[in-house]
Amino acid sequence: MSVVAAPGIPGATLRKLQSPPPVGSRHAHARDVSFALVGAGWDEPSVFALMRPLYDRGSFPDGELRWIIRGAVRRRPSPETARDPHAEQPAAKKPPELRRPSDANLKRISEVRGIGIEGVRLCAERGLLWRADICGHPSWVVADATRRGMQARRLDGRPYPAVGGLCERKAHNPSGTSTRHPVGLPEAAGKGSILLVEGSADFVAAHHLLWCEEREGDAAVVCMLGAGLAIPAADLAALSGRRVRMVPHLDAGGMRACGRWCGQLREVGCGVDAFSLDGLRKLDGTPVCDLNDLLLIHPDDFEMHRALWSLVP
Repeated sequence: MSVVAAPGIPGATLRKLQSPPPVGSRHAHARDVSFALVGAGWDEPSVFALMRPLYDRGSFPDGELRWIIRGAVRRRPSPETARDPHAEQPAAKKPPELRRPSDANLKRISEVRGIGIEGVRLCAERGLLWRADICGHPSWVVADATRRGMQARRLDGRPYPAVGGLCERKAHNPSGTSTRHPVGLPEAAGKGSILLVEGSADFVAAHHLLWCEEREGDAAVVCMLGAGLAIPAADLAALSGRRVRMVPHLDAGGMRACGRWCGQLREVGCGVDAFSLDGLRKLDGTPVCDLNDLLLIHPDDFEMHRALWSLVP
């Protein structure tokens, strides 16, 4: 079925169908589209037939896509319970209540993620690491003073179970928050050097590098919450003129994100470079794939690559 020819597709959804996102955002993209189509009256087989050509089967199998579509179908209101469009709208969902993490919480994060306790504590002291109950599970959450964007992981290191239209996932972005905005910008005010990373685990890990290199006074960490995102214009302006270094994830999505963010930052006068993790090994011999992995680097590789001794720009 042609996207252009298919009837009954809302304009915003049609634009999403015509411009599929990078791989890192495919689940969010599929949820948005499937809920819109189901809400417009499409049935499950028709939604699947329309959406299946948009995604590579190798990275997004049929089963995952059907799970998301069925979640939309299950949550479609019946005619008896459908909301009157003229009725008063429900209040917007509020973000979760955040609490200061205890020493025991910080120790647990350090142990589960393999991040030195000093870096975990520094992240918390800067007001960027919190404790909350997310989806019924004790969790740690990264968030800055704006509370616009948050990302959570379970304290026990396990994934959040599948629920509704959500698949099992390692990290969860709570309702009432946005993934669009970087985390850490207010706390980076007055810092000339920025380490820009992807995801909550690398965000906490990067604070350990600040501590190790004694750069707490002049450097800060800023985190994008997904590889498929672009830096919004207002947030980009707040970074203008800074010295920025990226440590991208060693996968296709991470490399694309690095190129996109580099281009954006150079347009606002930032001095930008990136450090590649390619070829580095962890203690167990497996590849280093992200900044969190880098904290478990094999000592021979650490000695060989002297650039690792001063990674903060």
